[in-house]
Amino acid sequence: MAEKWEVRVESDLCQGSGLCTGIAEDRFVPAGRLARAVLPVIEADDRVADAAQCCPYQAITVIESATGRVLYPED
Repeated sequence: MAEKWEVRVESDLCQGSGLCTGIAEDRFVPAGRLARAVLPVIEADDRVADAAQCCPYQAITVIESATGRVLYPED
């Protein structure tokens, strides 16, 4: 069974840079001046990890569904 991730874009942190939509256009979409995750739970996806790591505002939270461990943003 594939690893599942919960993906959130924190609206209070997102500034609409568009990096996430450029890196993983099928996982993030523009929502007004901000972005949002297309689906709240996905199979693990390296592009989502890249988007979370590249977000200049650390607005993307990725949580391992099985354990509840926060993968991104990293502390």
